[in-house]
Order: sequence, then structure tokens, then C-alpha cells
Amino acid sequence: MTTISIVLKAVRWNEWKDTKLVFFLIFFATYCPKTNIFYSVYELILGIIFVSICLSLGHITNNISDTDQDKQAGKQIIKPEVLKIILVILIILLFVFSIHYITDLISLIIILFSLFLGISYSKRPFRFKEKGLLGIIVGGISQRVLPLLPIAYCWHAIPSAWLFFLVLTFISFRQMIVHQIKDHQKDLHSHTNTFVTNIGISTSKIIIYALSLIEISALIIWLVNLNTVLPLITFLMFLVFLVASYTQKSTYWQKISILNSSRYPLSDFYFLLLPILGCLFISPPLTYIYLILAIVFQKYFLFEFAYIFRR
Repeated sequence: MTTISIVLKAVRWNEWKDTKLVFFLIFFATYCPKTNIFYSVYELILGIIFVSICLSLGHITNNISDTDQDKQAGKQIIKPEVLKIILVILIILLFVFSIHYITDLISLIIILFSLFLGISYSKRPFRFKEKGLLGIIVGGISQRVLPLLPIAYCWHAIPSAWLFFLVLTFISFRQMIVHQIKDHQKDLHSHTNTFVTNIGISTSKIIIYALSLIEISALIIWLVNLNTVLPLITFLMFLVFLVASYTQKSTYWQKISILNSSRYPLSDFYFLLLPILGCLFISPPLTYIYLILAIVFQKYFLFEFAYIFRR
């Protein structure tokens, strides 16, 4: 493997590039103070790099901590020495790119707290991953909310963005439980104590359905509070389309499981429609830059969506 491919595998780039990084694009479109094109592009690029580093840190720490378990499961792993070198480089990069967001003591505390939770989720002595419900909470907020929090503080957007963070929190909680269900057998085999191994798969599924309803409710409230009604109308039309498709036999959406982390029934709205609708909050020429990035990052869902209608 090339150096780049090793790094991308180490940080699990394919696991979060189009399901977590995309929420920064949406956050940027709705909350970034757009004073001029140069400032906006600078904030867009810097934010993508910063969030990517935060996500990479959490995932590579998890890789290092789970090395022995992955060996037992027969997974092909990267040498721990290589992972540790990449981890050190990422920590250095985090502090370099954090300088822009450190405006006072509170912003510094937010960044350090985000770093602590991202690493301690899987790293001993804390290893919140094995703390049951606490693991779901820590893992959930550290994956989508905390990487955006320093940026939100810098943009003075925390008061107005709390509904958006609430939506991200419920999305993350659901995704964490789904991920633990998928790893249930591996966790039992390696004696890893997780929320799902504690309560069982059946109860976990009930919680996922409940979280999905809460998540949709929070999403609708957030959409109602935006400055334009088009995202809300699009979402309601998408829901109608989704429900109608379930009444037909052998439709694509009938094959999508609510427990499938990559093809959740609302995935096409979260990861395709909503990022594109972000253009409504941006003026040209920034619109075109944003749209290109959204298409590049979300090309998987774009091609999947196109494939559905070709059928």
C-alpha cells in the first residue's frame, strides 16, 4: 500500500468522509458569518481540515486500542508503531489548525475537552466505549457535535445552532447503537463490554426506533427555524415519498433497514438533499465552490440515488 492509502486506512477515512464530514458543510452553509468571499472560503477550507483531523484522531485511537481484538477477529491491521506515529502527527496538526479557533480560555477548554473525549472513548484508563450508556453518550457527541463546537464558538453560532447540535446528537446516538449491534458477535467473542452487549439486541432495536422518531421530530423543529421553508418542504415531500414507497412491493426503500448504518431510510436526505439545499444560504460565487465540495464528498450517495431511478 502507498503511504496515503495507509494513512486513509488508519484514520478510517471511508467510514466518515460522507456520513460525518458532510455535517460541517451543512453547518457552514447555515451558520458561517459570510462577510466576504475570501473569508468564507478560508473558513470553509480550514473547517474541513479541522473537522477531518478531529475525526481522524478519534478513529485512529480506536484502531490502536483495538489492535489485539482485531487480531483475534482475523482483521488485517496496520502496525501499531505506524499508527502511533500518525497519531502524534495528527495531534500536532490539531493544535496548529486550532490556533484560529482559540480566541479565549473558553475556546481552549472546548478544544481540549473535545480532544480528551475523542481519545478517551477507546483509550484506557477511561475507555468509555466499554461503559455502557456512558459510552453511547461520549461516542455520540464526540463524533459529530464536538468537532463543530470550537468552530461554532468562534463564529458566535452556539446560541442559534443548539437545535442543529441536538439533531446531530440523536443521529450519533442511533448510529452508535447500530454500530454496536453490527459488532455484537465480535464484542462478545473479545469480552468487550458495550451498551448493546449489556441490554441485548432486541432492546437495542426498540431504542433505535424510539431514537429515530425523536431524531425526526428534532430535525423538523430545526428546519422550521431556518430562514427559508424550502428545506422543510423538501423533507416533508421526502417523507411522503418514503412512506409511499413502502406501500409498493420490492421497492428499493423497502430493502433499506433502519438498522443499516450506511443506508438508513433518511440517508438520502441527510447525505444528499440537505447538503445541496445548503446552497440556499450562500451567495455566488461561493455557491459554486460549496456545491462542488458537496458533490465530491457525497458522490457515493449521488450515484446511489441516480442508480435507484435508473432502475
